[in-house]
Amino acid sequence: MKKKKIKEFMRKFSAEILLLIGISFLCIATARIDITLMLYLIGVSFFASGIFIAKNRGDND
Repeated sequence: MKKKKIKEFMRKFSAEILLLIGISFLCIATARIDITLMLYLIGVSFFASGIFIAKNRGDND
């Protein structure tokens, strides 16, 4: 029962979760100078995938 609820939550809010993870990586990359490029790449990839999922979600409605 719990796994089903977690899967449904992840499916419903996957775009928002990825956007928040991406934004947090970008904020950390801005604060830390030594590993900036790696964190920017990770943050941008999460952010872009969140936007892509959100854009595709609107097409199905």
